[in-house]
This record gives sequence, C-alpha cells and structure tokens, in this order.
Amino acid sequence: LSEGQRLQLIVLPQALKVIIPPLISTYLSLMKDTSLGVAVAFPELYIISQTLMNQSGRAVQMMIVVMLVYLAISIFFSAILNWYNEKITLKER
Repeated sequence: LSEGQRLQLIVLPQALKVIIPPLISTYLSLMKDTSLGVAVAFPELYIISQTLMNQSGRAVQMMIVVMLVYLAISIFFSAILNWYNEKITLKER
C-alpha cells in the first residue's frame, strides 16, 4: 500500500474510533464555556430578556427561555457528533 492508502485505510479509521468520543465532550464543553463570552461580547439575548422581564415582570419565564436556547444548542451539537460517531464506528464481524 502507498503512504496515502495506508493512512486512509488503516491509520485514520483506528484513530477516529479513539478520537471521536472525547471530541464530543470537548466540543460541548467549548460551547458551554464560550457561552459566557457570548454573554459578555454579544449581550443582545440578555438585554432583550432583561427588557422583557422589566416590562412584563416574568423573570422566571425569561430565564427558562434563555436556558432552553443553550439546551437546544447543546442537544444539536451532541446529536450531530453522536451521529458522526455511529457512522464511523467499525462494525465487528
């Protein structure tokens, strides 16, 4: 086998099988850790929710909406990465 074929057919499938599960955790952690940066750098979501809280007096409902946004993002990333993990998992005979 040439170097490219060896890499494509032998090395990468074995490496991806080991790399993908921790990568899922790392991506989810990165998304959650950067949510604080988004809150500082792009405060639109929080400013809008605070404005609505002040006008309507429904603080709990607005915080639930903000939490659901983060939950939806986490589930989205997790679903995509788990789908990819299942796709590349080698089937044993």
